[in-house]
Amino acid sequence: MITLVIPTRNRAFTLEKVAPSFFSQPLVSEIILVIDAGTDRTEELVRSIASGYPSVALKIVRNPSRSGAAHCRNVGAQAASNEFVLYCDDDQYLSPGYAATCYSKLNAGADIVCGRMVNLLGNETMEEGIARFGEGITDSPPFDPRTLDAVMGARVTGDVVVPVANNAILTRKSLILRMPFDSYYSARTGWREESDCQMNAFVHGYKLLMTNDAHTVHLSFADTATGGARTNAVYALYCVIRNTRYFYRKYHRGYVAATGSDWSPRRALVIFAARQTHARLVRPLVVRLRSRAIRQFRRLPFVRPRPLLNRSHSMGNSPEQHEGAR
Repeated sequence: MITLVIPTRNRAFTLEKVAPSFFSQPLVSEIILVIDAGTDRTEELVRSIASGYPSVALKIVRNPSRSGAAHCRNVGAQAASNEFVLYCDDDQYLSPGYAATCYSKLNAGADIVCGRMVNLLGNETMEEGIARFGEGITDSPPFDPRTLDAVMGARVTGDVVVPVANNAILTRKSLILRMPFDSYYSARTGWREESDCQMNAFVHGYKLLMTNDAHTVHLSFADTATGGARTNAVYALYCVIRNTRYFYRKYHRGYVAATGSDWSPRRALVIFAARQTHARLVRPLVVRLRSRAIRQFRRLPFVRPRPLLNRSHSMGNSPEQHEGAR
């Protein structure tokens, strides 16, 4: 049986949506919610949801002070009663049968298994998001060896072995206790803490399998605007680059030895920093400036909406005839 570990902080409003998908997973007999010094109604809410699933044991652990998601994941693994541990975030659905699918593939020879990650758009349902995603939305490979990044939207058929992938991994408790999550990242938004754990396993010879047969579905940005590790864009960019620099230094030798490549952490960091700066600062700024320019242009005195012609008069038709012709 499987223990599901969920780190959370002030995310009752997202857990209200996604938590039922946790409790309804076959083979999950225990859920450990690690509350990272949160102050909202998370515990009350999750206990209420858990009451509808008496076959699933719920444990709630509270950190007395904010310690970050990496620490929460380690605490969850230590408290797990089962040998198999599955991780998921507090703003993600687990598709039906996610845990059971990963479990069967783990027993078939993998050391770590995860499904695909789908990001919802607007008011999409989980089912609609998975259907839109299909086998992926981009022709890029699932792993970028230049920057050691997982490409979440990569188009992939079947199962694929990769160094890093989706955060919702299933593995053995013993592996996590041997190679715990690195709390360095927690003080700086948490970026890279999941890929750090996965890369640590990869350079030590463990096999991570990503499958198309299961999905985690991330709530839309509008539904996750507060709580968690949110911060302003400039500081977030700084943390992302600093965390990645640490990550590259930590795994440079191990990755080169495992792959036999001539991968350069300096070159990788330049590429990564440029991509993140464009995605987090430049592109949003361009969108805002363009939207502002359009609004200001429409306010100019010589810009007026073009009047609609009364086609019923100009064509000699009655209004009823014109409406029927549309």
